[in-house]
Parts: sequence; C-alpha cells; structure tokens
Amino acid sequence: MKVCKQMQDIREGHYDLSILDGIQHEDRRFVITLGQSSSSKDVMFVLYSCPLKMSSYNKNTYLGNLAIDFEEAIKNARRKLGHYRIDVDTEETFGLRRDNGTFPCGKYSGKTIAEIFDIDHKYIFWAANNFTCSSIKLMRELAEYGKLSKILILEENEKNTKPALPIDTIKVERKLTIVSNWETEFGFAQRLIDSENNIFQYTGKLLGNKGEEITIACKVKKSWTSMGKVINKINLR
Repeated sequence: MKVCKQMQDIREGHYDLSILDGIQHEDRRFVITLGQSSSSKDVMFVLYSCPLKMSSYNKNTYLGNLAIDFEEAIKNARRKLGHYRIDVDTEETFGLRRDNGTFPCGKYSGKTIAEIFDIDHKYIFWAANNFTCSSIKLMRELAEYGKLSKILILEENEKNTKPALPIDTIKVERKLTIVSNWETEFGFAQRLIDSENNIFQYTGKLLGNKGEEITIACKVKKSWTSMGKVINKINLR
C-alpha cells in the first residue's frame, strides 16, 4: 500500500521534514498520521490535534483528511495550520496500528467494546457520543453498542423516574441543589434537584455554582421527558 510504504520511508528518514517546523501552539499539538475517511476504505494521511501536556490521546480531535501522497499532505497541513509546528505520528498511535479491536485510551484502554459494555454500559453510551478515532471498524462497533447502551439506560431511568410535577399557579419556595450549568445564547441553563430527586431546569441568570444548595421561589411551568427522566421547567417570575 502506497501510504504505508511512505510511512516506512518517513521512519527511515527519507523525507525532509523541515517544512513542518514552526511555532509551538500554546496548548495543542498538531499531528499527521494514517487514517481513513468515513466514506472510504482508502488509507490516507490525516490531521489530528491533541493536548500538548497529555501523554495519551483520549482528547484528540480529528481535523480532516490531507492526501494519499505524503508531500501533498504536508502542503495541505501547512495551509491549514499556518506557522504552527506539525509532528508526524510515525507510531500511528491514533488508530491503524492499534486497530486490534480494543479501545485505545481512557480508563478502559486495551479492552474490547464488548468487554467495556459488560462492565460499564453508560461509559459506552458516553463514548459513542463523544469519542472519535481514525479506525472505522472501532467506530462502527462503538455506534452499535452505543445504541444498546441507550436502550438499557432508558429502561433503568423508566424504573427510577419521578412523575411530572403539577403546573404551579403561584410561586412555591423550593430548596434545590445545582447539579450542572452551562451557558447558552438565552442565559445559563441549569439542572437542579430537590431532596426527593425531582429534576428541575431553569434558564436565565446564574443561580449559583455546581453542587451549591439554594432556596428559591419558583413556578413549574411545564415538564418533558429526556432519556426516560422527567424534567420540570421552572420560572422565577
């Protein structure tokens, strides 16, 4: 295979890699390695980035395909990244060489998708929605087990879910704990729970930090179900 022969030539120092020199990005490392596009079985040179201070690539980001020819791949990578330094992953850490059917990183590194599913199906669901790598085989298997994981999570949530709370006509004072918050274009979206594990969501001003207990007067305006759990939307007006 042409690209694999080129990678061997790179390892043996047959290419001038000086064009890849440049300014080191403050917190990212940019890497050329071997991979496959999602729409083709052809192996080619692809571009990834990963955190500079991490030894494992569990936070890697796929930046795109480059070319089948290494010299053309170098030019394309340079056009994409400007003056930043680019490395060549000659060990193929990002996918093909380690495509032995096992998960390549994280706390379950070295285990098969099936083994992880039996141990921790919620991790599989998370990985299916957040993890990417250049191994099409692994990603397809992860997608299939991710669907099974979602079914199990829905079944578990249905057993433990709380019924929707009635719509309030007046404000009710509630003692709530902030579980999570994230910023949106409409304000801060915040998930909260009460002592009976009813789940609430409020979007607007920041009510506090994650884990903080607050007491607020609010109304339940409507409810909906997400992943088998009832979410009660509250309003402070």
